[in-house]
Amino acid sequence: MEFHEYALEEGADPSDLGAVKRCNPLAAITEKELAKKLRSPTLTPQHWERFTCNRPSRSIRAAIMEAEWDAAQTKTEIPAGGPIAAGLDVAWKWDTTALVPFWLRDERFRLLGPATILEPPRDGSTLDPALVEKAILELHQRNPLHTVVMDTTRAEQLADWIASEIGATVIDRAQGNALMAEDYERFMEALRNGWLWHTGDPGLRRHVLNAVVRLLPDGKARFDREKQSRSADMQDSRVIDALSAAAMVNCELAGGQGSGLLY
Repeated sequence: MEFHEYALEEGADPSDLGAVKRCNPLAAITEKELAKKLRSPTLTPQHWERFTCNRPSRSIRAAIMEAEWDAAQTKTEIPAGGPIAAGLDVAWKWDTTALVPFWLRDERFRLLGPATILEPPRDGSTLDPALVEKAILELHQRNPLHTVVMDTTRAEQLADWIASEIGATVIDRAQGNALMAEDYERFMEALRNGWLWHTGDPGLRRHVLNAVVRLLPDGKARFDREKQSRSADMQDSRVIDALSAAAMVNCELAGGQGSGLLY
């Protein structure tokens, strides 16, 4: 039996016990038992939707809600030919490599362009660095890159190539908790205050909505991914690399303290 074979039908009320019973054909699951479960003070809406109604449901720890992200979409586009910055999150074997354009019109209007997301083979081999260079060149041809913000760990040669071939300033932003907490705080502040906008790119949206909040020992928070098996068929539901790239460049270019490490 496929997981969705007995899912609650589209448009049905998840509190309608008769409808919920129909997607739980096991005789031991009665409407009386469902009602008891629904009244439990420890039941979360996400658990009821996913495990009782068989509907996909996001984690209660989701960092950014769909409505919150969708409200930040604009028809404004990055002007062709205008200089921009970009966030770049590089991965070679399992996670994706994500390149996110960032146009800072002013402190209160920051625009994220369509993300370029490169998936590795996920068969143990490595993503071809030439594909990453090609993506950077294509973006640079449309909008000259003056700054690229990236974690250069295991990507030092790529950082050198960007600085020498593109002529952009490369800011090395290590992915430690302190800076990632600042990335989170600045990104959420800009989103909350209506300073951060995006063009509706589906790849960026998917990575944003994959993210959950991870609380740190000092009380701060950072973006993180769901803890799932790192297998090829599960990886797309946990990657947040485009969000990481966007958060890094927003923090460095629009008010963060910055790491100050330049190439």
